[in-house]
Amino acid sequence: MFKEHVVMQYLIKNTLPSTVLEKVTVMVTPSDEVEFDEQFIIEVNQLPTDDPGVCYVAYQRASGPGTVTVGTFSNVLRFTTKEIDPSTGQPEEFGFEDEYEVADFDLHGSDYVLPAFASNFEHVWEQIGASGEEAEETLQLSSMKSIAEATEQLCRTLSMQALDGTDVPINQSTHTLKLLGKTLSGGRVIASIRMAYSAKSGVTTKVVVRAEEKGVAPLIVASVE
Repeated sequence: MFKEHVVMQYLIKNTLPSTVLEKVTVMVTPSDEVEFDEQFIIEVNQLPTDDPGVCYVAYQRASGPGTVTVGTFSNVLRFTTKEIDPSTGQPEEFGFEDEYEVADFDLHGSDYVLPAFASNFEHVWEQIGASGEEAEETLQLSSMKSIAEATEQLCRTLSMQALDGTDVPINQSTHTLKLLGKTLSGGRVIASIRMAYSAKSGVTTKVVVRAEEKGVAPLIVASVE
């Protein structure tokens, strides 16, 4: 992630025996609500059997730097398959084009956030609350088996720094996770996440996010799945 660009990296491995893949690329299509302009694609020229390769696709945010744009990108892997001639060990002259749909890629608000540190969570919380924007949501994380597991996942999902030692829960029934981060354009984002665990329903969370930049807080809340 960059201030104006999103660069997607695709790790590709040829698992087809006795073949070479040529002109390997990924055709990426953003959903209608995603305002991105495609800049370039770097393909893999040749990929022998069992060899890995990397393809890159770069997009520029049409709305300019400082904006947080979310959405879904569909991905289609395209390549030319050439069989290996057993008598020469070289690819045949002609091949056939093929393509496969691969999993969609979701771009979340938290993808624009980097961890940040502060010695006084409450001070920053009040600072941002005085002039920033707030969003909140109560969410059920039914797949989480413990407060500790939910804490670890939330830190990773939101790409923010846990403060005041809250990355290590002491109470396994209730916990408050305190997080701080900055967007790529420098605006601070702070979150307070209250959690309660029960064996029947998993972890219930109340996520409250405050952000200095307009429109960021609800997108961060929406990043929690």
